[in-house]
Amino acid sequence: MTADDTPRLAALLRRLCAAYGRPYSPELLEAHVVVLSGEQVTDVERRGIAWLATQRWFPAPVDLLRGPRRDAKDLASAAWARVRGRIAAVAANRDDGVVEDAAASDALSRLGGWHRLGQLESDALDRRRQDFLAAYVEAADAIEAEFAAGLAEQIEQGEASPPASAIQAAVVVPAVDQRIGTRPRAERAAS
Repeated sequence: MTADDTPRLAALLRRLCAAYGRPYSPELLEAHVVVLSGEQVTDVERRGIAWLATQRWFPAPVDLLRGPRRDAKDLASAAWARVRGRIAAVAANRDDGVVEDAAASDALSRLGGWHRLGQLESDALDRRRQDFLAAYVEAADAIEAEFAAGLAEQIEQGEASPPASAIQAAVVVPAVDQRIGTRPRAERAAS
């Protein structure tokens, strides 16, 4: 983003402020410029429009950096679709069954793992979907709580520093969410 792009970013922020009932200020623009400086203004505008169409809260600067997040239920459904598509291949040893998503891996183990799911008929497998979704959300919450507790302990022991500014908080705190792919618990509860 260049200095010439600042008016376009300001226009986007004014639109978002109006939509979410928030006041626009030069400080708000400055915070967004700092975080979004390496981005193309057209990408930021696209993410801002997507945010406006899908989210209930005003975006932090980092939200316009990465776009709208999906909540744990959406992520669980997407994970189930990936698992469901791989079950036959894993059972036939054509897939290694490695799952990069920690919450999905935990949910799979709670359901008995790949082998057990591969033995189920299609109807029975479809009935296990709700069990998987619930286990995924529970695992995501546990991962979030464990990570937050570890970070709090590191801060208490002086091994890490709390965010020193609003801009750092806008970048660091959502990074915790991004690690597990979900919004903070307080936001999920408010939704």
